[in-house]
Amino acid sequence: ATDRMSLRKVPAIASPDIEQEHSERGLADAAWLREMAAEYGVGSLVWRVRVLAQFPDDATDSVFKREWLDLAFRTVHQPRGENRLAIDLGLGNGGDLTVHIVRDDNGVLHCEASNTVTLEAAASRAAVLAQRFKVEPHRVSYDVEGIGADFANRLEAVGLKGCQPYRGGGGGTKKYANMRAQAAWKAHQRLDPQYMPKTPEGLLVPQMPFSLVNMPAKSQQMLRKELQELRYQLGPSGDIVLEKAEDYAERLKRSPDHQACFCQSFGFNN
Repeated sequence: ATDRMSLRKVPAIASPDIEQEHSERGLADAAWLREMAAEYGVGSLVWRVRVLAQFPDDATDSVFKREWLDLAFRTVHQPRGENRLAIDLGLGNGGDLTVHIVRDDNGVLHCEASNTVTLEAAASRAAVLAQRFKVEPHRVSYDVEGIGADFANRLEAVGLKGCQPYRGGGGGTKKYANMRAQAAWKAHQRLDPQYMPKTPEGLLVPQMPFSLVNMPAKSQQMLRKELQELRYQLGPSGDIVLEKAEDYAERLKRSPDHQACFCQSFGFNN
């Protein structure tokens, strides 16, 4: 006779220690369950897989929910925190857009996009916006991959030294496949009205709705569409993996430049 081994998928909520605050045996406990709910959201793909042990074949989920965007595009901005500037670069030859987005902790303050802006002009606009919105150079980020490889020199030439190079394809962690996934998930958490960030003391506190009203109408339309369409799945080790950029762009029928710039602005904690 041939021995056969059957595998059972046991949900984490079936843990014998799930009602205990902390499990002495390293099993799923109440603190872990709260952390999963806060970090990923009840009902998300991550929740279904890690908590409910539901493993659908080739499962993907939206990074941003439509109702979150509806709320963001009608929320009046209330200033809070330091201003940041993110720059997604195009060649300025009539193709992909160059996008500049300025935001603070509670919303976007300014957005502009053009497919005719050269790299030199993009750096000059960054200097103007940094001065106008009082953005410190270390809170200015730019896409360093591809055409942005020497953009730091152009920024330094206009007085912006020490800006943050953003490498979407690098910087993988246990939770995120790369920086692109991490930045998108941080944006996801900020737009989720139910997400509660943790204070330095470990307390979970509600956050104000994020505002996306201070953008030109065309940019609002493009950003909404691009955020709605962005999808993710879980990698083999359970990390968050965004769909391939080329597949995403093919489905959109354009480069998702507004989304790339917006999410980039969440790539750094400073």
